Amino acid sequence: MSTRKIPADPESDPRVKAVFDDIRATRRTDFINNLWRTLAFDPALLESTWGEVKALMAAPSHLDPLTKEMIYLAVSIANACTYTKVVAPTRLEYAFGERTAQVEFAEG
Repeated sequence: MSTRKIPADPESDPRVKAVFDDIRATRRTDFINNLWRTLAFDPALLESTWGEVKALMAAPSHLDPLTKEMIYLAVSIANACTYTKVVAPTRLEYAFGERTAQVEFAEG
């Protein structure tokens, strides 16, 4: 599998900055994780990927945000995604502002 380095100053590109600003506003955080920073090598890919994630995870639906995050986590664990297993507990804490039983479950 090939790897990419995170661009040195991804927000120097106005398209990347716009996506990062939207991520910050949507998730109500200043934190931009390495997934988004790495996708910044291709602004069009970053825009489309964020658009799809935002449409699924941030749009109102019959599922509440915590349930969506837990499904995301369960699928990632089932697919043996090491990155998600490491990041998920912190992501859940950021998203929901407290240490919950779900966060403790995610830590395994």
